Amino acid sequence: MTHLVRAPRSDGEILIYPGQNQIADAYEESRRRLASFQEGARQRARREVRAALESYLTEMNEPIPSWPEGGWIVAGHQPEIFHPGVWIKNFAIQHWARKWQATPINLVVDNDAVKSTKILVPAGQRMISVAFDDGVPGAPHEEVGVHSEALFSSFARRVGDVTHAWPFTPMLSDFWEKVCSARSANRGDKLVVGRRALERAWGYAPLEVPLSRVCQTRAFAEFAVSLVEQAPHFAEVYNGAVHAYRARHHLRSESHPVPDLTHEGDWHEAPFWGWKSGQRRERVFVRTIQSGWQLRVGSELLPSVSGAPESRFDQWQQFASLGWKLRTRALTTTLFARLFLADLFVHGIGGGKYDEVADDIMRGFWQIDPPAYAIVSATKWLPLPRYPEAATELAAQQHLARDLVWNPQRHVYQPADLLAQKHAWIERPAADHDQRRLRFQQLRTATNALQPFIAEPLRQTAKEIARLEGEVRSHELHTSREMAFCLFPEEWLRSFFAL
Repeated sequence: MTHLVRAPRSDGEILIYPGQNQIADAYEESRRRLASFQEGARQRARREVRAALESYLTEMNEPIPSWPEGGWIVAGHQPEIFHPGVWIKNFAIQHWARKWQATPINLVVDNDAVKSTKILVPAGQRMISVAFDDGVPGAPHEEVGVHSEALFSSFARRVGDVTHAWPFTPMLSDFWEKVCSARSANRGDKLVVGRRALERAWGYAPLEVPLSRVCQTRAFAEFAVSLVEQAPHFAEVYNGAVHAYRARHHLRSESHPVPDLTHEGDWHEAPFWGWKSGQRRERVFVRTIQSGWQLRVGSELLPSVSGAPESRFDQWQQFASLGWKLRTRALTTTLFARLFLADLFVHGIGGGKYDEVADDIMRGFWQIDPPAYAIVSATKWLPLPRYPEAATELAAQQHLARDLVWNPQRHVYQPADLLAQKHAWIERPAADHDQRRLRFQQLRTATNALQPFIAEPLRQTAKEIARLEGEVRSHELHTSREMAFCLFPEEWLRSFFAL
């Protein structure tokens, strides 16, 4: 069960689920289970997606790598500046593709919303947020160009102002030069082109295609229409799988791992996003009408769909000519990729929860034994100074500081009369409340009288505490697994990814 999968904690640790020795078996088992599943639809989906990715790479002026026409090993992520634990999926699928004479495909999930236009950069004992662009997050990546050329073009320099004292040179400058030179106006495409240039220089070259283009294929239209036309039943299965996941993991939130599909009167929610350029993403609903069915995106009605099945697929695709963009949501991305594209689908830790829910949906809706999947992640720390003992040393110094204040007699040897006075009150018995009260007052008086004599040790201890607090904070920052890959030295990551 994927709820047992946790992010690697140690530097250089790689997570492979179900295990490095079991991956080949998972791949073969997945191929066996999918061998008889809608074979014609799978072949058509691969053919159309292959054509879409070749068109995309050609438009980006990217070479089209040659891979064996074997099974497909598929991964995907948003076009972001992610950390090495995300990037390692690209290298894993290529490593396995070479071993098994397969084809590695990376889906650029550009229909997801932009979450941030900044990266965090460690600077001493704090993190500095450095923006590579502005604009309000929330729009899908496929809609977003560069908002501020000034911010975008100066990004590497501004990060360099923070990292100039580091004991190594980050790969950011070379990466960003390639990003800025990309011919596409789309910001996500630019990030993809820059990343691919690094991968190519390291001897890697996955096939790559934006999910937005996958969603425009005929194969996807057939998949989408099949869900829309059975929306009430699909929602029942979908929600049941989500509720089962929440029960297994003791989750109370109604938004985790994903919200339920709802209904509003005779309108049933379908598992897609819809919008027109310049508008926000909205949920998609469907209702049955006498001649067929009709979609609603937010509050806007789309033309009704009717006629023979082949005609309905055509009508779904024709929504694009009216300006509508109909795209997958998280679980439908996983379902389509695993059922119609991949022989082995590779997720990160965050996406693994969708696989667990997707398994139940496949059983309930398609009545199949789910194909296998893999989860790959890693933890890699920036090669900055670390202080693993600082927390223990800090606790000891904090204890010393408290003891200096409350038990100065343990740390000074003069004046003898005050020390003798306190020791006498410590050893003096107290038989009743009044005696205990008197002893407490006298001990407090003696302790206060000794304070001037521990001032210097206390000052030195406070200085040491401040130093150790800084080391603890630096250690926390320098051992974060969330640092952007472009902050690392190139050779450091290149050797790490050589699986």
